[in-house]
Amino acid sequence: MASYRALRARRQVDDPFGDVFLVVDGWASVRADFEEQDVAIRQIAARGLAYGVHLLLTSGRWSDIHSALRDQLGNRIELRLGDQIDSMIDIRAAGKVPRSPGRGLTMDKLHYLATVPRIDGRPWVHDLTEATRALADAVADNWTGPAAPAVRMLPSMLPAQELPLPEGRLRVALGLAERDLAPVWHDFTTHPHLTVLGDTGSGKSAVLRLVAHAVVANHTPDQVRVLVIDTRRILLEAVPEAYRIGSAYSAPAAEHLITGVAGQLRERLPGPEITPQQLARRDWWTGPDVYIFVDDYDLLIGGMTGGPLNTLVDLLPQASDVGLHVVLTRAAAGSTRTAMDSVVRRLQESNTPDLVLSCPPNEMPLLNGMRPRQFPPGRGMLVTRRLATQLQVGWTDPDTPPPPGPSPAGPTPSEVEQP
Repeated sequence: MASYRALRARRQVDDPFGDVFLVVDGWASVRADFEEQDVAIRQIAARGLAYGVHLLLTSGRWSDIHSALRDQLGNRIELRLGDQIDSMIDIRAAGKVPRSPGRGLTMDKLHYLATVPRIDGRPWVHDLTEATRALADAVADNWTGPAAPAVRMLPSMLPAQELPLPEGRLRVALGLAERDLAPVWHDFTTHPHLTVLGDTGSGKSAVLRLVAHAVVANHTPDQVRVLVIDTRRILLEAVPEAYRIGSAYSAPAAEHLITGVAGQLRERLPGPEITPQQLARRDWWTGPDVYIFVDDYDLLIGGMTGGPLNTLVDLLPQASDVGLHVVLTRAAAGSTRTAMDSVVRRLQESNTPDLVLSCPPNEMPLLNGMRPRQFPPGRGMLVTRRLATQLQVGWTDPDTPPPPGPSPAGPTPSEVEQP
């Protein structure tokens, strides 16, 4: 079978990119900051040449490069090493490399002097950054052939209007993925809850507005009811009054509302007489699904009694059966403390996806063992126990009114009312 490069050379495939070079400067830092890309880069090194993809990387030590990746590097050169014993070419020859910039050792144990990327004839390096940029600009200005397509990047701000509309009972597009710029979906049918973790200003409340607008746009007030718990009182306008069970701005008020809602949801719990077919259809009870939006949950936890959602702990694993959905945000600062809360623990034990926005890297590990990272506002990762998808979350302006809901099919009495 002909290689991809041969097919491209014969114009049998439509590929506007030509040969692609992936340049990684400082492998140890990249591996530490983007550990989820380690395996992908190793696969590029192992299989990329067949597709015209080349890998160039630099590192301070050979030991920083995984052996599986190091074996795939067909060409290696060494500059002067901090310790000659680290040489992968020849220890004695590495010790004889002069302490001069640009001097190094080839795979044939020969000394070499590297050139500098500049075309102005000047022999110094103190302004090498500007000279390299000038070289790149000169090449671009004088190139008359077709240009390679630009690398697609996530936008710094993604208007929610550019995302697909919600689907089904509620499958909502949270944003666009960095890998392929495709929508990243959260399906409340298969994963009834969602938690959001991030620093102040990272976009936690914007995620709640996005989900709230999706709920309103896809359901009538007879199909869903919403309880808003928001100590800062900035989410109230995101949910029309017709959809609200109630709203709370303090832990005692929230606990009072949740106690009433939890009591009514317990009446929906399936008994021993419910068949597996009925469980799949969820037809042994009627009434609306209940969405509980909690912003800054960490501000509601205090003392020995825990948070106001403790009444729901036993219902969280059975949420799909009783029509319960919790969307909860919490601050990155002190996330270790909030992770010990019974509600947060039960959500994690129930495999609830965690949308992790900008967080200090020194906070506790995420669901899949990764360390959190610092991102621009609205950028984050949707983390499960097996996967992590980097995305830009859709932005909904606080002044934007919620969309009009669909027309009701007919008057259906609401089963869940304000306590």
